[in-house]
Amino acid sequence: MTLIGDAADWLFGELNEHDGVQVTIARSGESSITVTAVRGRTAYDQEGVDGDNPVSLRRRIRDYQIDAADYDFGSGPVEPARGDLITDGTDTFRVLPDPGGHLFEYMDPGRTRFRVHTKETH
Repeated sequence: MTLIGDAADWLFGELNEHDGVQVTIARSGESSITVTAVRGRTAYDQEGVDGDNPVSLRRRIRDYQIDAADYDFGSGPVEPARGDLITDGTDTFRVLPDPGGHLFEYMDPGRTRFRVHTKETH
């Protein structure tokens, strides 16, 4: 591994240890898994019009940083898929694309960690 790769591994380990939370990931047709994730950016989106009436709905958009090796429903690691549900305490988020159309991004050149894009379910 490279010096930068080693540093990234160390940093991700520290993030998991100090900022990690246990979340449950569920995928249709698979069993659910519990993994350590680091909450990333949280934003809010606003939704617009219901007929002639303007409606302001606020929905949380949250990214989760998850070790790629942990995203495993039992048949080996897989990539996050549209519709996966991440339960964080009493809140549930659905894996959905960000404004650029990406469900997730790799956070490092070695592709060992995902940044998973989600939106709160209602």
